[in-house]
Amino acid sequence: MVDVGVLEGALGLVVERHEVLRTVFREGVGGVVEQVVLPGGGVSLPVVDVSGVGEGGVWSVVEEETGRGFDLSCGPLLRGRLLRCGVDEWVLVLCVHHIVVDGWSLGVLVEELGEAYGALSGGGVPGWGVLPVQYADFAVWQREWLSGGGVAGQVDFWRGRLAGAPALDVVGDRGRPVRSSFAGDSVPVRVSSGVVGRLGEVAEGESATLFMALLAGFCGVLHRFTGQGDVVVGTPVAGRTRTELEGLVGFFVNTLALRCGVSGESSFREVLREVRGVALDAFAHQDVPFERIVQE
Repeated sequence: MVDVGVLEGALGLVVERHEVLRTVFREGVGGVVEQVVLPGGGVSLPVVDVSGVGEGGVWSVVEEETGRGFDLSCGPLLRGRLLRCGVDEWVLVLCVHHIVVDGWSLGVLVEELGEAYGALSGGGVPGWGVLPVQYADFAVWQREWLSGGGVAGQVDFWRGRLAGAPALDVVGDRGRPVRSSFAGDSVPVRVSSGVVGRLGEVAEGESATLFMALLAGFCGVLHRFTGQGDVVVGTPVAGRTRTELEGLVGFFVNTLALRCGVSGESSFREVLREVRGVALDAFAHQDVPFERIVQE
């Protein structure tokens, strides 16, 4: 049985702890958008009884909730709904705007919500330490770094690395729409543990990671489908290069454009070595936001 009051209290503690979950974005002087941190307050979790509607009905309610938009200027940018599926079966739906969280943040959010619920259920409080920084501090650090001279070297690296990079010409079974709808999808692919283990061994033999090995394989597939030997693949990085950011909720993720050379005559190990070098160089210059590189 879920104690709704305790769960609301636990979520409220998490929102109170992370200022970014109480942040809205409003137009300030000169039309510049500014972050505004709202004071803490109670969090409401409306309860919806979906018992008897079946799994399809539950998913309909979830899709309805996740399909609602956010008002960035008023908030909240985190909202929830608790679905009662039965006496001992509940579904918690949390919707958070991507402007205030990334994938890493979701792990922090879920872990701290569980800790807070457990502590409050036992009549105590979560044993969290005080956060050393808030997301606004990171925003200030990044703004100061981008306006200083330290960014020039990384910008020069990317300008040189991506100069003349071609667009990838992948021929699909249908043409691209004139206007993107962003109604994409994902296709899960299962890879056996034996293949993953062997791939890890090959990567280790080249002082590479499993990510690098998978990227090498992906670049090889793109080369096969397009015939292009110059391939650029985008990949996200956590962007949490300072230890004090690891336990913080916020949007830190950045995108790196990895430009790899692939030849039909290359062995997989040769492609892996190429990808390893490209990835290491990119990781060493990951602080420049992708939007800034596009502007350049």
